[in-house]
Amino acid sequence: MLQDLRAAIRLLARHRGYACAAALVLALGLAANTALYAIVNAVLFRTLPVRDPDQLVYLYTTLGDRPFVVGYPDYEHLAKHGGFFSQLAAHWAISSRLSVGSQTDSFAGEYVSGNYFEALGVSALLGRILLPEDDDPANPESAVVISHDLWTRRFDADPRILGREMKLNDKIFTVVGVMGPTFKGVSDPWTPSQFWASFAQTWGEKTRQFGVAPIGRLKPGITREQAQGLVVTLGKGIPNRERFGWLVLSANQVRLPFDPYGSVVPSRLAIALMAVVVAVLLIAVANVAGLMSARGVARRSEIAIRRSLGAKGARIAGQVLTEAVLLSALGGGLGLFLACWLLRVFVAITPGRFALDVPLDGRVLFFAAVSCVGTGILVGLAPAFQGLRIDVGTALGSRFAERIRRQSHLRHWSVVPQIMLSVALLVVASIYVRRLVFTEAFYPGYSTAGVFVTRVLPQKDTSEIGKGADDVTRRNQRAERSRAYFRQLVEQLASNPGIVAAGVSTRLPLHYDLSSPETVIGQEALGDAGAGVATRRFAVSPGYFAALKISIIRGRSFDERDAYASPRVAIVSKTLANRLWAGREPVGKLLAFGPTTNRDQGPEWLEVVGVVNDVSPVLHDERQDPSVYVPLAQQWHVGFAYLVVRSVSGTILPVHQLLMVAKSAGSYAELSPARSMRDMVAELLYPRRMAAGILSAAAFVGLLLSGIGIYGAVSYSVARRLKELGIRAALGAQWSDLTRLVVGEGFLLAAIGTLLGALLAFPLLRIVSTAVVAVPPVDTVTILLVPLLVGTVVVLACWVPARRAMRVDPVVVLREL
Repeated sequence: MLQDLRAAIRLLARHRGYACAAALVLALGLAANTALYAIVNAVLFRTLPVRDPDQLVYLYTTLGDRPFVVGYPDYEHLAKHGGFFSQLAAHWAISSRLSVGSQTDSFAGEYVSGNYFEALGVSALLGRILLPEDDDPANPESAVVISHDLWTRRFDADPRILGREMKLNDKIFTVVGVMGPTFKGVSDPWTPSQFWASFAQTWGEKTRQFGVAPIGRLKPGITREQAQGLVVTLGKGIPNRERFGWLVLSANQVRLPFDPYGSVVPSRLAIALMAVVVAVLLIAVANVAGLMSARGVARRSEIAIRRSLGAKGARIAGQVLTEAVLLSALGGGLGLFLACWLLRVFVAITPGRFALDVPLDGRVLFFAAVSCVGTGILVGLAPAFQGLRIDVGTALGSRFAERIRRQSHLRHWSVVPQIMLSVALLVVASIYVRRLVFTEAFYPGYSTAGVFVTRVLPQKDTSEIGKGADDVTRRNQRAERSRAYFRQLVEQLASNPGIVAAGVSTRLPLHYDLSSPETVIGQEALGDAGAGVATRRFAVSPGYFAALKISIIRGRSFDERDAYASPRVAIVSKTLANRLWAGREPVGKLLAFGPTTNRDQGPEWLEVVGVVNDVSPVLHDERQDPSVYVPLAQQWHVGFAYLVVRSVSGTILPVHQLLMVAKSAGSYAELSPARSMRDMVAELLYPRRMAAGILSAAAFVGLLLSGIGIYGAVSYSVARRLKELGIRAALGAQWSDLTRLVVGEGFLLAAIGTLLGALLAFPLLRIVSTAVVAVPPVDTVTILLVPLLVGTVVVLACWVPARRAMRVDPVVVLREL
């Protein structure tokens, strides 16, 4: 092996141009594979930074095929009676306002049970972790544990951090511990947690109203399948849970604890993209294998001499494979540097919502090493087999150099699969990119340009309102204060000369809401069980439609007439109006939200005062329901909401200006930092844009490598056929005849590869369509453009060898015969 390695090094050193070209081609394929695998590993495969992660499981309730989080009382029941768990903890990820001194920001964190860290088997770098006694709401010390990142960024890694106070939303907490740099929580790989506080000390008895994500550590000897059966049996004893099933998943199987099927970056998307990038690597392998095969022809005499001196076939094959693996190692080393650069670009262009730590850890390096060795073996197999088939007598005979036609086709076998894979990638990428362009160009019924959104976060009411009154009076006073706050906030914002319009809504139309839709029915169809229509209810203020440029088709918008004590009104979308009152005037009609069969109290009817155009999610291929808009002022109590502001200049207003407006409107709520609605749209489109970018880059690199392969094959053929071309020229062949002969050879390869690639594109398109988004199976523009593009590349790749053929001097050729 050492002798073969030294021989391979000497050979590559003598032919540095060949070695550099082959290593660079392999580096492109290996870099793309390593970079994408690093991303996939960070999201899907990286084990949790906890003790014995294989023993951890997540628990879900299920309704049909859909998993749900577990209610807190259900979690308590399982924790009390689930003897097959050594620990059962709960957590919930949420963004909260974190205030230290005069600085207030929104940070992602987790509210957890007191045994959370103990169940995970992790300890603090400084101080202590949360303990079971922190689950006592009466504990005078409200403890919080912070991340290493928050400690270094906000507190400058102050070693005296323990005992300092910080404010989470409306409550003061004391820092009792700092976690190590490797522990970032288990909630979301895209959004590392910055703090951990207990449920009980944050919400007290209200905790029992919430859902949580239980994570448990199984006792030794208990398998996940056994735990599944035990949890199902135990769950049957929980009241009011008869309709629900139970699901137990290994923590290593779960990509996002609150969405086990990973809707942000599903595994099927990662697998589809990995398959695309592997196709690029296969193109590179075929390219270099063809290059080595061409060199094998030039080395036939050398190999024949070795065979005649007694070298065994296995030794010859071993030397060729050693050369191939060494080339692959050189390409892998260069590819690793390229992968680091690609990952930096990925992090730089990734929106903050998808900020992800993508280290080149041991798993990624092992993948890169295996890829290098595997690629080297694949590259060397064909040349090694070619060396074993050499006939010593023929190779050393004087007529070997005259076997022109056989030699001219030695590289052709490697070019056809390159073109085939490139065409398949081009078809899929172009169809997918065209679909993405259509998605982005589609008008969803509202405008996001120049619009900024901030969340209105209600604070705990510590005012004097309602003191000394009964409960009903206090509730009514606080509800009126809520409505007055939002009314004053919108009025003050709308009076700002830098703002075109401002409004408040309880939800945004950007994406499909996973909550169950509401059923609405028209008064004419009362009593008809099948007449209800599934809708989405938006509670909005005056100015909301103007802020998003949602058109009023009929009737009017909401205004000051629609107060809490006024008759109930609603505005419906065009689709809902057509479904409930097809062909009739909807304005003035009555509708109600179901159920409408209450015998004790009839339905609350709302008069339709307007019709607006339909609105769709940004990803408009998602399911969408008709919309019903009700006045925000007629809500009993307005809690969490979105403030939507359209700026005159289209630039974001300074956050402190919005905060000043909120402060002047009262201290009922705080505003989170304002965000551009276009940035929010970009986050929703990011997974598809990333997929389109990877597909396009893979198709471009594949086409480039295929062009290089065609150039190499035709150049090699021309070099071997110079005498033949010279004789043709001497017999009267024109330069156009020689050009047509050379270029026609390349076009034949391209035609075969294009046909096979088009056939391969259909199953590949089905895979991508299933993994990302449904795309049309046939696209006429793509079918016309891809062959044209491939033909252009073939002409360019064949032109240089054709010019060489045209410069053949017949006189020189005849003298050498």
